[in-house]
Amino acid sequence: MQVTSQCRVDASPDWVRSFLLAGTREDDVTVDGDVIEVRQRDRLIDLVVRNRLSPDGDGGTCVDVDANLRLLGLARVVGGLFHRRVRRTLERGLDRLPTAMERALDEQEGGGCEERDDPGAAGRAEDGAGS
Repeated sequence: MQVTSQCRVDASPDWVRSFLLAGTREDDVTVDGDVIEVRQRDRLIDLVVRNRLSPDGDGGTCVDVDANLRLLGLARVVGGLFHRRVRRTLERGLDRLPTAMERALDEQEGGGCEERDDPGAAGRAEDGAGS
């Protein structure tokens, strides 16, 4: 099942790239120029999300998202029965991406320059706080 989405964010391509890469493992991600491909695979799903970043003329970034979800094993049977629901869930997830980026930008407005340049910094700091 393939779902596409497009959005614009008031942030630089470098910031958006850092946001998309935050929390991912190196072996689950491929970066080729302005294309970031994130993969998630387990015994039930094979999900590939390809994000193409392009700067716009106003200092923001346009993000074209192409998500391809394959259901495996038992999920294939269940997903076949609920195909529309699975598709809507994936579409809603993609629709929430710009909102998540805008929230992360808003949260960083009060932070230092280091956090603004690297949206993953706040999450990494929180992860290390409990250690």
